[in-house]
Amino acid sequence: MFGIYSIFNRFKNMHLEYKVTISENGRINIPAKIRDQLHLASGDQLMLILDKELTLIPLKNKIKEFQALVKSRNKDNISLVDSLIESRRKEFNNE
Repeated sequence: MFGIYSIFNRFKNMHLEYKVTISENGRINIPAKIRDQLHLASGDQLMLILDKELTLIPLKNKIKEFQALVKSRNKDNISLVDSLIESRRKEFNNE
């Protein structure tokens, strides 16, 4: 996965290990040092991926990575919004 590789690559020389406890309502507290390293703040969203192990990925990182991917494949720097509007207008006019 593109996003997981990027995050692992960024922190590949870092090893932080913490024991956390799940509260009665299913919440866990992410230790401050991890929140600081990932630049997480209250209200940030995380993606949870369960594939034999649980992986937490800050959603804002996934969004930034997706934006970079789209930008890298948009060599002509075409406005994707304008392109979508034009496409919808053509569909509407053909009906």
